[in-house]
Amino acid sequence: MSIDSNHSNPTVKQRTIMSVVAPYQRPSRLRSNWQLVNSILPYFGLLVAMYFSLAISYWLTLAIAVIAAGFLVRIFILFHDCCHRSLFKSRKANSVWGVITGIISFTPYQLWQRKHNIHHETSGDLDMR
Repeated sequence: MSIDSNHSNPTVKQRTIMSVVAPYQRPSRLRSNWQLVNSILPYFGLLVAMYFSLAISYWLTLAIAVIAAGFLVRIFILFHDCCHRSLFKSRKANSVWGVITGIISFTPYQLWQRKHNIHHETSGDLDMR
């Protein structure tokens, strides 16, 4: 279901959905910092565990790597939010954490941000393809 925020007369269901998601549409420093902590720390902890597990079993290392990959995806999602300047209210905080999460996820922040925003500007315009 698509919800058009410019719709002059939203249905009851649309108003209900909009009221439920409204608190999550504004950045929260506490929530943002918590997401960074509970993504980055476990990721690096798992990298350390992978290193030490090499002496035990390659299969164990592989299992830990799969879990670490999930945290790396989370870190990339936070990077993506920084690129849209939506993780923090502060533009500078988004840029700083965008660079940090970009380094961790092997993605250059400014280049990817620019290219990704062009993608958002043109992806729905079939004449631009």
